Amino acid sequence: MTARPAATLLALVLMPSCGAEMDAEPSMAPPPAEQEMKRADSGRAGGAPGGGARPKATGNRAAREEMAPAAPMAEGTSLADLGGAATPMKKAEEPADEAEKDRAQSGDDEAPATRAWFPETFLWRPLVITDEAGLATVNFTVPDTLTTWRVLGLAANRDGAQAGSVTSFMSTLPVYVDPVVPEKLRLGDRVFLPVQVVNTTEESVSGLLTVEGLGLTASGAGQVTVGPGGAIVERVTAVASQPGPGRLAVRFASADAAVKELVIEPTGRPNAQSRGGLLVGAASMDLATPSDTEHAELRVTLHPGPLGLLRAELNRTAGASAYDAPFTFALGVDGAATLTALGAAPDEAAVASLRSARIRGYQSLVRQLREVGPDQALAVAMISRAPEDDELAWRLAEVSRQRLAEVQRPDGSWTVPQGSTVQRLLVTTASCAWAVNETGSRVLAAGAVERLYDVAFAPEVADAYTAAWVLRAGLADSATAEALRTIVKDAVSIGGDGLARVTLPAGVVGPDGRPPQEAEVLALAALALEGDERPALLAALMSAWAPGRGFGGPAASVAALDALKLSSLGTKPESMAVVLKIDGVEVTRHTLRAEAVGEVVVLRAPAPKVGEHHYELVADGAWPGLAYRMDLTAWTPWTGETGSSGLKVIVGHDELSVGDPAQITMTVSGPESQSLLVEHRPPVGFRLDGSSLTGGTLVRADDESIVIRVTLGSSGLASLGVIATPTLAGTLSTGATSVSLESNPNVIGVTPPTPWTVE
Repeated sequence: MTARPAATLLALVLMPSCGAEMDAEPSMAPPPAEQEMKRADSGRAGGAPGGGARPKATGNRAAREEMAPAAPMAEGTSLADLGGAATPMKKAEEPADEAEKDRAQSGDDEAPATRAWFPETFLWRPLVITDEAGLATVNFTVPDTLTTWRVLGLAANRDGAQAGSVTSFMSTLPVYVDPVVPEKLRLGDRVFLPVQVVNTTEESVSGLLTVEGLGLTASGAGQVTVGPGGAIVERVTAVASQPGPGRLAVRFASADAAVKELVIEPTGRPNAQSRGGLLVGAASMDLATPSDTEHAELRVTLHPGPLGLLRAELNRTAGASAYDAPFTFALGVDGAATLTALGAAPDEAAVASLRSARIRGYQSLVRQLREVGPDQALAVAMISRAPEDDELAWRLAEVSRQRLAEVQRPDGSWTVPQGSTVQRLLVTTASCAWAVNETGSRVLAAGAVERLYDVAFAPEVADAYTAAWVLRAGLADSATAEALRTIVKDAVSIGGDGLARVTLPAGVVGPDGRPPQEAEVLALAALALEGDERPALLAALMSAWAPGRGFGGPAASVAALDALKLSSLGTKPESMAVVLKIDGVEVTRHTLRAEAVGEVVVLRAPAPKVGEHHYELVADGAWPGLAYRMDLTAWTPWTGETGSSGLKVIVGHDELSVGDPAQITMTVSGPESQSLLVEHRPPVGFRLDGSSLTGGTLVRADDESIVIRVTLGSSGLASLGVIATPTLAGTLSTGATSVSLESNPNVIGVTPPTPWTVE
């Protein structure tokens, strides 16, 4: 790619040819500088010493000629050579080193270089200036993944002219191993893992295949022979024997070695304690674990800013159900502008993810809006965010707003179930008026608020949640709005941890008749207030977020998305270390960097099993708005079914074999006419098909768990079914299965984990 001399700013993006996706947690950091230097000096795939095989990088001719032969160091790639379409990938033309072949065939014990850096994504953006000839040369270290990489070069000069080009290269080895290892196992799992040995040379190779485990007991390898240009798959047995970080190391003679990391989860009954706040200097607390604790772990989540949360939510919604459709669509529509406003214009992968979220959200909203009433107000509001150039969504929004306006009552309110409180009537009316967003409807709704104001906002019953909703919908004149903001402000308190809390009277509900979630209350309060409370409310909002669960539901997620747009980026230090200590001893640390504000950082460490201990999080500087959440979880033995009497779930399944869809059944018992939430966690390696659910309403589903809403009939029983496909063979444990009252999650029944056998 050639542009005008000496004026072109250049960015380079490197990613696997299959594309890149965002993770709920940051991908593994690149190797430390010392390891990078070793790689540069040795040309090996890993920093381990020894005379192992050298990975080769092959691609189009121009790229190959400029690239050092010892990938993953792709040195000296000339960006002038990136023009035109990439040529088809070919295997390395150079024959494999004869010594390497001999070592593989002889089973020489000389240690190969170990490949251990396998990030899920790898996007690297140097900013360089071309020389007088319009050329730029960059050096970069490729991850240890053996794959075809796509290199996207982008350039722009000071006059605004732009250029771009794509090329490819392959990172490979003459002989290599490729173990398939899940991201996690549960303690006691016995799993058969496939290990592929690939020979890209023209001669047979023989050698000893060995496996070792950390936190795992691994066995089953031995002498193997692979024909010219061939591949074989061996199965090794791994037993998860120790909770915490795990590792499987696989080596084939001296040709190649690969290390895959995973997490081994305990299977006891979890007992969790959480604390959160703004990290200013240091935060400390004393927490105790039960006397019968089998394993304890401390997890600290750091939120350097809202950007990381939005990226994590984008990844989470990729597996979200139709229940999350309003938020999924809103994120797809508003995400690009929000990311840009927060200092990170979306890259190619983010743009693709946002487009996918918008499409999936729209498809689900179409189904939700077949009927329109107060229950669909959130869906109406979100489809109304569709841009005018999206004709289908725009038309659906117009029709939906009109239909919702048509069911507004003459007194300006919208209908609520018989027996509802005035508070629910007002919050429902506010949500519908906010969704319709039309002057006539808003004037009528404002009249309803005015008539009911003295009843709903009397000093003894006034609540910040309803006040914030009325403000959000624009249903108050200036004097009333000021009074409502005072109600919200008076309900906000800021604790010693720097986080805001909003106190609500008992009995406050949302438009759906359920107590509002903490994140929604915090977000609406942040939208209503502009003073010193807002930063503390936004920090508390970030602290309320949890991986996998997000902000807790579509209404809370939408409110959080709107509130986080108000975040002030502030001036961040270039870097700042955060240290986690237990009883005064450092156990782990992380360095925050200003250019990585889009991360959600997670620190994990084993915790003492018994007694009270002192936990401390220390920052060596000041990072504005740095929110943290500390979760101490202790696992104790199960003593059979546990929880509230009257709530019970029994789980069964068909015969299980790898690759074959099987029916999972759940029989739920509990009080009739109550809305229940059932959560089932299948064994590792199961792929759940949420669309196959029978007997209930899908709340969310991914490969970690499925959450189902069900209302029991007069019999007090319900039967649920869902299809799941196992991908790993062995004896694998489920997680605990729970059933709880939706209106009160503390009323819960739990079925302990159970081992399942997959053939």
